[in-house]
Amino acid sequence: MRDEDIMKLTVAVVQTGSISADRSQALDGLAALVREAAVPGTDVVLLPELITTPYFGLTGMAKYQEWAEPVPGPTTQFFSGLAAELGVGIIFGMYERAADGTLYNSAVVVGPDGSLISGTTMEGTEVPAYRKTSIPMGSGSGMPVNEKQFFSPGPGPVVFDGFGTTFSTLICYDRSFPEYWEAARTMGAEVIFVLVSSMGAREGHFIHELQIRGKDAQAWTVAANRAGVEVLEGRSTSSFGLSCIVSPHGELVDSAPAHTAPHILHAELDIDRVGQLRRTFPFARDKVPAVFEQIARLKREQKAAGAVPAGAPL
Repeated sequence: MRDEDIMKLTVAVVQTGSISADRSQALDGLAALVREAAVPGTDVVLLPELITTPYFGLTGMAKYQEWAEPVPGPTTQFFSGLAAELGVGIIFGMYERAADGTLYNSAVVVGPDGSLISGTTMEGTEVPAYRKTSIPMGSGSGMPVNEKQFFSPGPGPVVFDGFGTTFSTLICYDRSFPEYWEAARTMGAEVIFVLVSSMGAREGHFIHELQIRGKDAQAWTVAANRAGVEVLEGRSTSSFGLSCIVSPHGELVDSAPAHTAPHILHAELDIDRVGQLRRTFPFARDKVPAVFEQIARLKREQKAAGAVPAGAPL
């Protein structure tokens, strides 16, 4: 965010995949892409979900829990140095091991001075990163994913203050839950960054879903998906890409090609459009909080009656 034009945010979206299991090699490759993306005037570079390692959610192998790192830790230190060198913010996904040993699928935000930017939960608690809230297990996308083996759910939506705006982050499966977008908007987010490693049948409605969710939230949506073929444990997977930028009106501003990496998008976001739209088309004014309260009540009753699986979030 530049002083002479404080309501503009210039973003770069890196669509990449085929990440090496060698951590040094993986980070060097990502650094090269961040350098390419960080053209003069760029405020923040967005990378996909879990992008410092190959995607391991299909393996079913507990040994990959060893890939988790603390925040702050070696990987965040690497990106902090890169951000400070280039003078840009970086948002990236990684496998986090919290101080108490809990494992999370996390989005880390680094400021242009290299500092880690902490977030704030709906309860007002400060957290070092956004931790994926909804953890998938099943094959509805045509792929046998079991992320519950590797990650615990985070505490819910988080907002960050940085780059001259208030923003939120969502990770992959989170994008399909309207309440997380509503929470981000209610907490003041003007931009929602979505970090993704998605493959399979959801390709056909990926961009449309982001357009609808972003329009409902009346916020800029900036999404980075993994793309291309990756091989782990002898199994090939192909993430579908289609990284994109969507306006607060739900307009598709730009998108990357499917199944192609690397590819970089650049866009200038007019943050003023968010406030203007929310004033002239005031969704928030016309929402009925009692409906949300009744949904929560029904969910609690269903869970108590055994109609909702144990451990399922309300």
